[in-house]
Amino acid sequence: MFGPETTAAIEGGWSLIAGTVGADGEPTAARCWGITVLSRERGECRLLFDANATRTHADLAATGVIAITAGDVSTLRSIQMKGVMSSPVEPATPDEVTRAAEFADAFFGEIVKTDGSPRDLLQHMFPDAFVACTAWFTELYDQTPGPVAGAAIDEALA
Repeated sequence: MFGPETTAAIEGGWSLIAGTVGADGEPTAARCWGITVLSRERGECRLLFDANATRTHADLAATGVIAITAGDVSTLRSIQMKGVMSSPVEPATPDEVTRAAEFADAFFGEIVKTDGSPRDLLQHMFPDAFVACTAWFTELYDQTPGPVAGAAIDEALA
């Protein structure tokens, strides 16, 4: 499902925004603070969220539907992954909290390099606590601005 390039991108410092939908059909967006690809072949990933993103947690419990848009801060190259949650939202492990900090360091570093934003201001975005869940992604789309935005990505090339 995920090629080496896609895996490196989504596990690195790209911006990660999760879209969910509740049982009432209302959409929610929240920042994802890290992805770990558990199985490239099956599209299985572990996702880290702010523990205070309670609407996202409720949406996932109600429908399990999730989309992640991952974007390179410096080039705006972006992909969207669509799938379903395969494990309940649970407190993040200490190793996952460390992973979130590593992700934020890479993400904030890209913002500082690209935009010149002061790192201490960016650090205010970093949550105090995290939750995690596992999801299976079955669809990939190119979301890079331009004429092919929205096109399905051939997983063999991703």
